[in-house]
Amino acid sequence: MPLKTFTAKTFLGRNNELEVLKGVASEALAGDASDIFLSGRSGIGKTELLRHVYNHLFWKHNYVIPFFYTVDTSHISARDFSKDYISEFIIQSLAYLKKDHSLIDAAVYYSPEDLMQLARDRGAGWAGEIMESYMRIDATGDPAGLLSYAVSVPYRCYLDTGVPVLVILDDFHKVKELYGLVPGDSGNLWLQFERVVGSRYTPHIFSGSRPVLDRMFFEESSLGECLELINLHGLGRNESAGFLKILFELYGLNAGEEPAGLIDTFGGNPFYIKSFAQAARQAGRELSGDDLWDVYFDEITRGKLYRYWTTILKSNIPYDLRAPALNLLYHLCTGSAGIDIVKLPESLSIEPDKIERIINVLYYSGAVETGFSRMGLADDRILSDIIRALYHREIPGEPVDRIRAVIIGDRTEVLKKDRVPSFDIAIPSDPGSELVAVKSLHQIALHFNMPLDAAGHVQIALIELFTDVFARNGGVSGGYRLEFKLEDDIFSIEIMTPSENLAVTDDDRRYLREYIDELRVERTRKGTRVTLLKNLSRKFAPAL
Repeated sequence: MPLKTFTAKTFLGRNNELEVLKGVASEALAGDASDIFLSGRSGIGKTELLRHVYNHLFWKHNYVIPFFYTVDTSHISARDFSKDYISEFIIQSLAYLKKDHSLIDAAVYYSPEDLMQLARDRGAGWAGEIMESYMRIDATGDPAGLLSYAVSVPYRCYLDTGVPVLVILDDFHKVKELYGLVPGDSGNLWLQFERVVGSRYTPHIFSGSRPVLDRMFFEESSLGECLELINLHGLGRNESAGFLKILFELYGLNAGEEPAGLIDTFGGNPFYIKSFAQAARQAGRELSGDDLWDVYFDEITRGKLYRYWTTILKSNIPYDLRAPALNLLYHLCTGSAGIDIVKLPESLSIEPDKIERIINVLYYSGAVETGFSRMGLADDRILSDIIRALYHREIPGEPVDRIRAVIIGDRTEVLKKDRVPSFDIAIPSDPGSELVAVKSLHQIALHFNMPLDAAGHVQIALIELFTDVFARNGGVSGGYRLEFKLEDDIFSIEIMTPSENLAVTDDDRRYLREYIDELRVERTRKGTRVTLLKNLSRKFAPAL
């Protein structure tokens, strides 16, 4: 059971939902609780929210037993599932009643006999009786009867102890694959859970894959009629930015100003934000806006987010349908918000029977959403970018640079337009490159109306950097990229070099500091960034 310690610092924007779910436990104590279907897109934070509910009840209350169970596909037979379900319930219940989390943390395998002894040692006769009944039913070889008994155990516990139980079932969609005596013969064994829904003292919270659970609850059973629906949305923009900032601080990253549009791209999905931050940690300590977009592009073309979605799509889409499915997904990315399903075969030149199969598998993968007669891609910018990148790479077979331009070129252009006044130039690593840099600086200083003495000081520092520091390091291949910028009376020159081991000595720093106010040397994924900063007086303003 993947439970861990959480802090409020990294749990943002979910207070309302948390209070509602905690309130279910209070309602159970009064015998008036409702069962819940916690719905939401994949990665939106359903599991994290449920863990917070569990930990809150475990440590801060004594009136409702919390039971958290994640359906594991390794226990896909009804017999294995039933044993694991009952064992987890007894272990968590005994740990809760004694406020002894070590029983859970130990992750020890307990046989039915071990659990009976554990129950006796802790004075929990009810648990021992549950295990005795389990062993008797197990001996009959009836998987349906065993499963029926297992799912009723929380209610039996309440009858014996008088303590209500809040049952939290995560990844519940996986119980659909439960089979009886013959593997592959799943039938509808999971419908045994219909029997336990409705008990006001043992409410259940179900969560998992939204499209699969929609079908299970509203098409294949009457469970949906009995469940209160809570739809978990993405974090707000402020919470998303705050979450990313917290993660960057945790990883020791300095990203400066956030690039325009980056936070909005995540759609408030905590999983996306966390994966991006983990990828950024591998890119370096100091990250510019361009560096962050590089991290993003890597993530959607080969990183964790790319693997996450391609794994889901591969597991749901048969090999013979993958090419037409990718065509359809790309069509949805670049088309209107809603596409008439009837017209798809003609517009995509795909047989109607294949279209129907593709729509079904894509819907249950969570990649598309369907209305009554129209369909569209899930409202997910990350997924859209992954699909577009995948399409351009696999269908027309375009190079990486072209794909990058298609995916994030427009966003970096917006970023440049939103920046403070700046100039970018590229200088080849030829003899006399320092002269090109100094001449460029002279013209830019005139444009910014810089004082002559301040411009002269920066010129000296720039010449020293090129003729001494860069030359001593053997120069660079591939040239230099310089950005000149003036913001709030701080004039800066950022020089990007592809050299990964550029050495700047203490003597270099002391000499340069005679002419500038600050020197920064930062290692990046592209090489080394050297920044010169000169603090100008407020006697002038940039020329318009």
